[in-house]
This record gives sequence, C-alpha cells and structure tokens, in this order.
Amino acid sequence: MHLESVVEDLWNQFTMALKSYQEATEERKKAFEDLKARDEKSAREIDMQMRKLQRIQVFLDQELISYHYSSCCSCWGTHNRSST
Repeated sequence: MHLESVVEDLWNQFTMALKSYQEATEERKKAFEDLKARDEKSAREIDMQMRKLQRIQVFLDQELISYHYSSCCSCWGTHNRSST
C-alpha cells in the first residue's frame, strides 16, 4: 500500500512537471512566432526604405550631373564668347 502511494505521488509530480513544461513551451513558441512576424515586417520595411534611398540617390546623381553639365556649358559659352 505504501509503495502504491509513493508511485502515485511521483506520477502526480511528473504530470504536473509535464503540464508546466508544455505551458512554458507554448508561451515561448507564441513569443517566438510574434518576434518572427515582427522581424519579417521590419525586414520588409528596411527593404522598402533601401529602395527609396536608392531612387533618391539616383535622382540626386542625375541632378548633380545635370548641374555640372549646365555649369560647364555656361562657363564654356561665356569663355568662348569672351575669347572671340
């Protein structure tokens, strides 16, 4: 009779530990899934911002080339007119 109560007590401790482990694992799994979703959203946002920055950089490069070209041509025109 005594052995049976010891086994039953150990079984109860085991089932409680198993339940506690499963609950903790489920909470961690939910936290991981939440972090994973937030990470994917952040990665998409970073990618979108990088594309915007690249478009802005291309635009600025074109404007800079255009500015230098127009400055150079206007200087060249002024220089040509003054030398004639």
